[in-house]
Order: sequence, then C-alpha cells, then structure tokens
Amino acid sequence: MIAVEADPAQCDRVRRNAERHHVRLRIHHGRAPAALTGLPPADAVFAGGGDHAVLAAAIRHADPETVVVTLAAVDRVAETAALLNHHRYQAEGIQLQASRLTPLPGGQHRLAAQNPVFVLWGQRWAER
Repeated sequence: MIAVEADPAQCDRVRRNAERHHVRLRIHHGRAPAALTGLPPADAVFAGGGDHAVLAAAIRHADPETVVVTLAAVDRVAETAALLNHHRYQAEGIQLQASRLTPLPGGQHRLAAQNPVFVLWGQRWAER
C-alpha cells in the first residue's frame, strides 16, 4: 500500500498509525498530482478533500477498479460524482454524522454534533 501526503507532519502521523496497526505502508512525500509520477498503478484510490485535478490524475495514473473520496463540502458531492461518472465509475455515496459525548453540569451529558463527512465511491463500469 502506498500513501501520498504533502504535509511532513501528516506523513509522520500516518507512519505511526500504520506501525501501530501493523499495516505495511510506503509513504511517498509530495503533492499530487506531480507526486504520482513513478508510482506503480493501484487497485484502488482513496482521496481526501475532493481536489478534482488530483482525483482525475490519480484515476488516469492508476486506472483503479475502485475509487473512494471523502468530502466535507456538500457543494462538492454532485461535481465529484459527475467526475467519477465521466471516468466510467458508477458513483454512490453516503453522508456520515457523528457526535461527541460532552459533559454537562450535574454529571449529565449531551451530544455535540461534529461536521458531517461525505464518502463517495465508484466501481469501474463493466465493459460491454
């Protein structure tokens, strides 16, 4: 598995998490799409943030069977689904919402909503 990450601090964080969970991972420091040059094709692409230039470049480079994208902005959902469809992926998605348990006076607790995240995925269309 290969992770591409531009932020050196996040590279260290990803490396520590992979080691902690015994995941064999190679971290490639650089900013995509330029950082994709020289990397082998991938079975799947996982992209955070929905940068369309990066996503399109990763799809062209890897030609994966599966693409997964996480987004915070609702405005990016339709355009990202359209991009996946344009590259011959059947786009599907879900919105995930979580809340933190937050203490209140008197020992009570409440749920404090966190920002939702959208997860889109696409499987390559079968050739006809």
